[in-house]
Amino acid sequence: MKFAHLPDCHLGSWSAHADMKEYSLIAFEKSIDVCMQEKVDFILQCGDFFDTSIPGIDVLRRAAAALRKCKEAGIRFYAITGSHDFSPTGKTMMSVLEDAGLLVNIAKGEEHEGKLRLKFTEDKTGAKLAGIIGRKNSLDMEYFRCLDRSIEKDIEPDPGGFKIFAFHAAISEYKPGSMKDMQSMPLSLLPKGFDYYASGHVHKRFEGEYDGSRIVYPGVLFPTSFDELEDYESGFYITENGSMKWVDMQLFGVKAVRINADGMAPHQVEDEMKKGLRDAAGKLVLLRVSGTLKSGKPSDIDFRTAVENAAREGAVALKINRNALTTKEFEEVKTRRASSIEDMESQIIAEHSGQAKIPGFDSASLAKELMHCLMAGKMEDETNAVFWERIIGEAKKVLKI
Repeated sequence: MKFAHLPDCHLGSWSAHADMKEYSLIAFEKSIDVCMQEKVDFILQCGDFFDTSIPGIDVLRRAAAALRKCKEAGIRFYAITGSHDFSPTGKTMMSVLEDAGLLVNIAKGEEHEGKLRLKFTEDKTGAKLAGIIGRKNSLDMEYFRCLDRSIEKDIEPDPGGFKIFAFHAAISEYKPGSMKDMQSMPLSLLPKGFDYYASGHVHKRFEGEYDGSRIVYPGVLFPTSFDELEDYESGFYITENGSMKWVDMQLFGVKAVRINADGMAPHQVEDEMKKGLRDAAGKLVLLRVSGTLKSGKPSDIDFRTAVENAAREGAVALKINRNALTTKEFEEVKTRRASSIEDMESQIIAEHSGQAKIPGFDSASLAKELMHCLMAGKMEDETNAVFWERIIGEAKKVLKI
């Protein structure tokens, strides 16, 4: 028996970034090609196959084409839905792909006397697979709590065969230190008796142990955030007769450029950016600018030219993080007490509204309207592209542009 355990794929991620939106799909297509070359019997993917439950048509088309190649090569594709794939309305493309015969959802079960009794999918190799779907805000934990534990004693149709349990959740005992705030569940909620525990959700590669068997997290197939790109690692595991190997699928190198702007003027930051873009050919450049400018505003820095320079240098792309860049022109917000968050916001806005005046607008009212607009959450089944288009549209209405 030989199978591949793919990480979170998040197909369709970076949809609002023209220079990045192809890479999750490219990484997946290349992974499928490797699986075919390796002649694996089946592929297991443990949630967040798509970045949203209703992906764009181009994303769906390319995903379906890759899955079709698997099927024609005789490779079965097993999966569960993750927190990004899941939809309480049932409107998910994972079910469409299953109905088309391109994958098999192994998270099957039925309720029996208030307990969840799992059903098993048996592969041609004799392997038995079962799983529990992932949901946002750890709502899937309830499935584990009401799990029928008789599964630990006997697996139908017989107790033999290599047994795989798939899930999509962080485990408290094995959670990476960098993700201490991530919601997780205790190891004890996992059912015992399986030979391999395959998981997703945590975007870090690592292995653990439970009841004498491996717990495996392959991470993410392509990073979904700036921070993940700074620590870019991607690939998947291939297991053959109990022996496991890592297949590296990193698409390109990364050049991290960090600029401390403390005491600098905007033109000095621009000079440092030019230096940082040297030797960027063939690499993704990550520019992180932080600190307090001695004069001017962050908006005075010509980041657009930096993007153009990166392209001329042959960089794959340039991504910029300036969240920690501030200026002395805006006074430090004082610590204060208030009866509510809304009251505190009103105090801060009233105190600082005079620092940014826009002709034809009341600064305080404008700030509140924009805050309300930008706090809107992503709606169920809304793609990233549609979400951003809606937010930007609402902001333009507030600004009357």
